[in-house]
Amino acid sequence: VPQKVAAQLPHDLQDDEWKQKWNIWAEAELYLETEKNAEKLKALYGIKTATTEQLNTIRHEISRLTDTAYEIYTTAAAATAAKPKEDAELARLLADAVYGQGKSAADNLDQNALTGASTGNYAAVCADGADNKGAKKLATAILCTCGVANAASAKIPCGAAGETEPKWEADNIPQQPKWTDFRARCLPRRHKSVTAAEIRQAVQTAIGTIHIKATNAYIGKHPTDTCDGDSQGACLKITGGASGNKLVEEKLPWLGAIANVATAVEARTAYNKALTDAAMTLTKLNKMAMVLTKQAHFMLVTTKAAPHKHPVKQTSLEEQRCMQYTANKTCTENNCKWEGTDKSEGDFCKPNDGEGQTNAAEMGKQIPKAKSAPIRKSKKTEKRLLIAN
Repeated sequence: VPQKVAAQLPHDLQDDEWKQKWNIWAEAELYLETEKNAEKLKALYGIKTATTEQLNTIRHEISRLTDTAYEIYTTAAAATAAKPKEDAELARLLADAVYGQGKSAADNLDQNALTGASTGNYAAVCADGADNKGAKKLATAILCTCGVANAASAKIPCGAAGETEPKWEADNIPQQPKWTDFRARCLPRRHKSVTAAEIRQAVQTAIGTIHIKATNAYIGKHPTDTCDGDSQGACLKITGGASGNKLVEEKLPWLGAIANVATAVEARTAYNKALTDAAMTLTKLNKMAMVLTKQAHFMLVTTKAAPHKHPVKQTSLEEQRCMQYTANKTCTENNCKWEGTDKSEGDFCKPNDGEGQTNAAEMGKQIPKAKSAPIRKSKKTEKRLLIAN
């Protein structure tokens, strides 16, 4: 059975909103058509038992929530379109800036990875005026400022007096045990995670240790300009590292590389925050929608009632007959009663209790159009007649 796919955007579609939301709607439609997801969704949102009329009562509010959700979703999607580097890649870039291409703290120090040369003693690396070998990686800069030449005596540029001299090899950088000793002379970090702020602070601290003299820059103690790892100072000389009394940062590639890692960490943090904030807001909107849908089937739906008409009082024929008598005497003589007053004239003539009530619709046929005069009862008959003029 061919697997269903979401419907493609029609070429002739003109509506801009449909174009923008087509992919989302098409994916939603595909989801609802798969494995009874529609029924599952109805059960989840509690709308299986709600009527169309009940659902219509929440339609406007649900539409408002979905429009808000769509706006948040698209904003987050735009903000996270460029996926940031993963933690493993960031760690690799940081290690490259410190130890050289493809190396890390877990590896033995490699002269070629650090300086680009297979061999070289302290002076050849730390005071190299041609290629600035010692300035390429951060680890080499530390080896130059805290290490000493192999022939040096009683020189401890870093650490407390009496500690082992951090000597270079006769024709090479210090080996791994010495590097471990170098690192132990610095305070360890309090936690393992690295933030962009910490990286930038480290870069600024490193720049703060740099001294400028003429067109050169120096890191470490340099009583002279030689940097020989002995009496002339344990330092890294960066030939051409200054211009106009400012550091030429390109001469220290690791500075820029580490700053780039900080930028990448910031991008990663912003990316994660955008996703987290969007997810939290969408979850909240979803819960708000669920509250509405789950209470929909409890709602009482009222339809618009027809406009209320005040009832028209139906006047009986007997009432109409009695109303024509405006005097007490004639009222009572014609089998009506005079009620509610001691006046002898007025509109106080009413039918006697128990008299039959005739619908006003029949009145047009039964009462005369003009005022009628009563005829007294005949002795031969008890019947009353109305004589029309």
